[in-house]
Amino acid sequence: MSTDREIQILVVGGGIAGLAVGTFLRSAGFDPVVVNRTAIPDRRGGVVELWPDAVEALSSIVATDTVRQSGTPVRSWSLVDDSGTVKQSLAAENSAHPGFIAIKYRRLCDLLANRLPNHKVRAKTTVRSVEERADGALVEFQNGVDEQFDVVIGADGARSTIRGEFGSGEQVSRMTTSYGFCANDTCTPNSAAEQWTSNGSVYRVLPTQNGAWIWLTLPTSIIPEDCSGQSVVAKRIEETEIVSNDDCPSDDDIVVRSDHRVGSSVLASDRIALVGAAAHTRHPLTGLGPCLALEDAAVLTAELTEQNTTIEAGLAEYASRRQSRPDPPTEMRGDSPLKVGNATGWVLGNVATIRGTRFEACFTDRRTTPAPEIDDSTLDDLNAR
Repeated sequence: MSTDREIQILVVGGGIAGLAVGTFLRSAGFDPVVVNRTAIPDRRGGVVELWPDAVEALSSIVATDTVRQSGTPVRSWSLVDDSGTVKQSLAAENSAHPGFIAIKYRRLCDLLANRLPNHKVRAKTTVRSVEERADGALVEFQNGVDEQFDVVIGADGARSTIRGEFGSGEQVSRMTTSYGFCANDTCTPNSAAEQWTSNGSVYRVLPTQNGAWIWLTLPTSIIPEDCSGQSVVAKRIEETEIVSNDDCPSDDDIVVRSDHRVGSSVLASDRIALVGAAAHTRHPLTGLGPCLALEDAAVLTAELTEQNTTIEAGLAEYASRRQSRPDPPTEMRGDSPLKVGNATGWVLGNVATIRGTRFEACFTDRRTTPAPEIDDSTLDDLNAR
């Protein structure tokens, strides 16, 4: 199939996963169409973390220096308890390699979207249904138009329409809600910090080029009903040692999201594949979302360009490789550096352990996360194209 770049590919979803798949495929010689139900790039999302392995995967389509200049390299990280006592602190051992990069979701989408032709990106386009056939997939759009594609890739997030075609992967609430907002004076340049409290609240401060981005994650059970985001944030800022009371934003400046986990039992069929949050939504505190999306894009592209294989075989191999990607909060165990939230109904302690383990790897030149990632041959193949 590597000699046939004429196959028609539809990517449903214009977030990080969809735009990454589209860009990776285009760099390999394909000509995919990307559709999204809202504007592309989406203007929501706050600030996300790019781990070293995600930056490495991205480097085959976007220069590493460009990624770093578009975000903020994080060279130190600290974890504090309720009283503000530092429980864990890390600094990058190699000045040339930051621990990770904090980048605005919107900016990362821009970097990817700018590498796709405008006429191949359709904003405000909704897929109504997909009918898989022996020779491809028939897609019905919301406007009533039907189009035939050889492959359909679902990158449409936790509430994926495409995943519904498999009848698997119902949304599972993680019983938390996250609030994100900008702060001007909270963060030390190139430094990140977080506080995990005994009542289950988690505060994360990520540096930006002009200040900081704050993520506040709370057990939904402690959030009063009909309470505005501004009220929730104002009340919780008072209890933290790492966010200033002066940083409380207005409702219009707060990103609010209910946190979910979705694990699809099927990642691909003969003509349909799932990537990113449509395939495996992880709790945002694990920091795995963008990393998984970029890995998925790289692996799927590599399999579709494999020598002497069929579409069906390529998608099956992609599913096999990505299905084995473990979910750290259930696969990895250990004692958290803090006693946190064990009465909140979610495994907060394990998530804290995973973050600490990942950070330790990122800041000590052990350039991989504690889970099997894309292999060197995949990156070599992509970089050669």
